[in-house]
Amino acid sequence: MPVIHCKTKVRLIEINKSTMEAAQFRAGLEYHIVNELYLRAGMGTNPAVISFGIGLNLKQIKIDLSSSYNQVLGYSPQISLMYSPSKASVTPGP
Repeated sequence: MPVIHCKTKVRLIEINKSTMEAAQFRAGLEYHIVNELYLRAGMGTNPAVISFGIGLNLKQIKIDLSSSYNQVLGYSPQISLMYSPSKASVTPGP
């Protein structure tokens, strides 16, 4: 049988309490499927928020797609695209 290795990282655990508002709890995790692919999920309270996403990490390009659902605002989709040129392709200045 093949052995499947997975890496799960807790990305954020937070409790926020101010004197005038109820406590807010937030938590999220990232599941590393393969070298290039990540699944992410999170939740929060006060107001209730659920979020989920997927990340693709290629050599010079990173793509993140995510969405969150807030009980007040509804769905909020997001996309992120990052390009990092390799050091060899950057020409030095004068």
